[in-house]
Amino acid sequence: MRRALVGAPVVVRDELSAAVMRDVGLHPEIDLDLVWELDHPESGAGEGLTVALGPVAGAGLWRPGRRRLVSDDTVSVVAALERLQDAVGGPVRLVAFRGARDVRFARLIAAALPNAELVDAGGAVSAVRDAAVVVTSRYHAALLAVAAGVSVLADVRQAKLASLAATDDLESHIIGFESWDEVGALLPSPPGPARPSSSGATDTAIKDLVSACCPKGA
Repeated sequence: MRRALVGAPVVVRDELSAAVMRDVGLHPEIDLDLVWELDHPESGAGEGLTVALGPVAGAGLWRPGRRRLVSDDTVSVVAALERLQDAVGGPVRLVAFRGARDVRFARLIAAALPNAELVDAGGAVSAVRDAAVVVTSRYHAALLAVAAGVSVLADVRQAKLASLAATDDLESHIIGFESWDEVGALLPSPPGPARPSSSGATDTAIKDLVSACCPKGA
């Protein structure tokens, strides 16, 4: 990695990623995920739960991640969602942010959760925007919810989500959990859509790359 990226600007979105880069001899800067640059979804109806969950890669050094996928026990997940639904009310929508693997898990949850609705990929952003609470183990579902001012319960066993939850100015938007037994005890009340500030590192890196690839007069 050091040989491939030597001399190139390296920008990552969190301190954990920066530490990994430093371990291989690179010197990264930290800036926001590029998704923050997109048009943010507006807040919607503010009703019910939107659930974006799925399996994650378990431990192992050699097998590809797709062959190490593990899922939480649906019994504990469904029990937590039922507690939340009692507190929040409204519909429960299940969305898939990681394709077929999340669809399979959503179907397992739906089979045990009466009246839960499976939302196709085309409706995922609207389902996040329209929720009162988003429950997720998927980074971009959490980011979209925060951008729309929707409360997030995030599985911070996922390092990416732990980093997002620790981002300055997002503490009031995201509550992290490490066990489904914790879910439902406390709900965040965000003051409105979040707009974190960029460090400017990404813009600078892009300008440097454009200059290197397309020098003036070329």
